This record gives sequence, structure tokens and C-alpha cells, in this order.
Amino acid sequence: MKRLLILAFVAMGLAAMTSCKKENSELILGTWVSTAVTYQQTTVIHGDSENTETKTFPAGWFTVTFSDNGTMTISFKDDNGGTETWTENYFVPSNDLLVWEGRTFTIQQLDRKKLILERSEADTMLTFTDEACIAQYVTHFDFDRKL
Repeated sequence: MKRLLILAFVAMGLAAMTSCKKENSELILGTWVSTAVTYQQTTVIHGDSENTETKTFPAGWFTVTFSDNGTMTISFKDDNGGTETWTENYFVPSNDLLVWEGRTFTIQQLDRKKLILERSEADTMLTFTDEACIAQYVTHFDFDRKL
């Protein structure tokens, strides 16, 4: 009887701990302000790294608000000092992926205070001399939750 009672308390404790853990689809809700955004493009011709360009955007350049209805409002500062804002649909098909605009971002970190997203893609294209090349793109977003 004593063992049964102890097992019941352990089971209740485990159930309480797992039910308190929020899924990423819930944790992501709210407004996030960028602390760092980096975009890197590497062009590779014949397997050799030809050119790498990196652009870093300042903190606060990008703000995104995720709503529970599956929409997100995105704002960023343009080159003229103004702000551009638009709304997109998003979904979180698994705890490590976020999809918006048909693009898949890996959720590298998500908790109550921090969101880190990354996206990698590659395009095959021809150069001006008709050589095949691959352009590899990596975009990295660091956000803090806006309080």
C-alpha cells in the first residue's frame, strides 16, 4: 500500500511537470524585438568559396508579434528611417520549426525571454560566363521578448 501511494505521488508529480511545459506554438506568442540580425551570402563556384558577404542589422531593427490566430505582424526599419509593417500567416509544425511566407526557420532557442531563429538555403545559378555556381544564404535572428 505504501509503495502504491508513493508511485501515485510520483506519477502526479510527473504529470504536473509535463503539463506545465509549454509548446513552442504557445511560447512564441507575443512581441519580440531583434537584438541581432545577420544575413550572410556565400557564392561557391567549382567547389571553391568565391565570395562571402555579411550584413548585420542593429538591435531593434526588426520587431515581430505572433498572435494565437496564426498571424504575425512584422515591422522593420527601412534605409530612410521609416518603418515598414505587414502581416503574414505562420505556423509551428514541430517544436523546432517555424514556417512563414513558405520559408522554414529552425527554432534554435525559445523560452519566455529569448527567441533565436535561423534559416539556410542554397540556389544553383549560372554566372555571367555560364559557369554553374551555388549561392548559399544563412539568416540568423536573435530576439528578446518585449515586456
